[in-house]
Amino acid sequence: MTTAAVAPVLLVAALTSCSNDETKAAPEIPERICWGAFAGDDVTPLLGTGDEATLRTDPAFELPKDRDKVSCSLSIDGNPGFSASADLWDYEKNIDWTTYEQEGTSRLDVGDKGRIWPSGSATYFECESPKSPSGPGRYVALSLFVHDSPDQKKVRRALPKLLKQFMTFAQRELDCR
Repeated sequence: MTTAAVAPVLLVAALTSCSNDETKAAPEIPERICWGAFAGDDVTPLLGTGDEATLRTDPAFELPKDRDKVSCSLSIDGNPGFSASADLWDYEKNIDWTTYEQEGTSRLDVGDKGRIWPSGSATYFECESPKSPSGPGRYVALSLFVHDSPDQKKVRRALPKLLKQFMTFAQRELDCR
């Protein structure tokens, strides 16, 4: 694999105001983000305000044996705004959400053992069954984070839909059975 193939894709969108009296809004982002998994219009209302959005995305949504993670992050004026990641695991027992356990965390009916908390959500699904009871399989763990949103209630309402979209996208792209 070439260095260019694993280098993140970078996109910067800058907006300028016509006057200093205008109320700031979230900067424009592309129509589709993060490998095309999410509509920009679904993510923009969750973001903080700013002038510049920077999108960093691994070039392809692939999880071959030698690469166990892909990620996408959207920053607003250099600060984290939205991120999505997928991790490949050989054993279901190694997937652990305890680092996300906090006040406000609850179960989410998306995938296996889905979780939602004030600034994020996560789940996993079996992509390929183990060939033997103690053998490895292919489990894909997905996580979404929204940082510094001005409306946490809106984030909490939007995350289940976004996580379902991400899971459907991942299953299709990874050709899960």
